[in-house]
Amino acid sequence: MSELVPYTPNLPTGRGGQTPGFLALAGRVANLAASAAHLAEGLWNLRRQMERDANHADLLADLCTQAEVDPHCTGLVREGATALRDVAKAASDVARTASDMSAAADDLNGEHRAEYGGVYETSRLGPRQAKPGFYRVTR
Repeated sequence: MSELVPYTPNLPTGRGGQTPGFLALAGRVANLAASAAHLAEGLWNLRRQMERDANHADLLADLCTQAEVDPHCTGLVREGATALRDVAKAASDVARTASDMSAAADDLNGEHRAEYGGVYETSRLGPRQAKPGFYRVTR
């Protein structure tokens, strides 16, 4: 006959070294989703600003060419425009990743609520039961 052995799941620790409860974990994931969405929004704004700045640098380079400014200086302005476009592209790449992370966190929160929401509500209303995993049987 096997013995019942208490089992502690491998969950992240919260304040005081205790594992987070249902609401705390849901709150953390919701905070992650909101932060990722905010980051994505800021990066899209950065992309737009860098593209505007790159267009202005191109215009400045064209004006420098018309004014017969030293080609080396004009080339530096064009290099600056290219660098700004590179930043805009990188910002959009990171913004897409942040948007994906936000969507994944929202999905995780929904899955978490679907999986454990009923258990949380039942345990909150009913008598105290053993923690999940307490009745794990070892062979």
